[in-house]
Amino acid sequence: MGVALFGCETPDRVQTLTQPPDRASDEARLVAVAYYVWPLALYEAIAPRADASSWYRFQMRQALGFGIIAAVIGFAALLWPLLASFAIADVTLTIWVYGVALLGDAALLAVWVVLAARYSRRAGNGELFDVPWVARLTGSTSHKR
Repeated sequence: MGVALFGCETPDRVQTLTQPPDRASDEARLVAVAYYVWPLALYEAIAPRADASSWYRFQMRQALGFGIIAAVIGFAALLWPLLASFAIADVTLTIWVYGVALLGDAALLAVWVVLAARYSRRAGNGELFDVPWVARLTGSTSHKR
């Protein structure tokens, strides 16, 4: 058991603990996570960090906008079959509506995961980019006019 890690070296603990945090990489990691977990961006909007860079604030606003748009679309996708079932009296048709809605929900989830992964990866690399729907709805863009 003791020879399982033979030859592996660990970094010096004192050196690891005393290294100053890299603000740019910390901000990029936080923004990358916020594209998946948009309530983090909401918290950042409510209680902003004083030492945050303008890139971080812009990307957090975009992550919040992306999350809110995705949540509204997801809520509407989950709600429309319920509303349709109030108007449809036939049970078989109602089951078909829910089946189609389930397929649509799965497709929307796949689209959301792909977009969130793309934006998260770009933010994790520190890129300055626009999320198209957020830029159109809010009017904020990373490009100077």
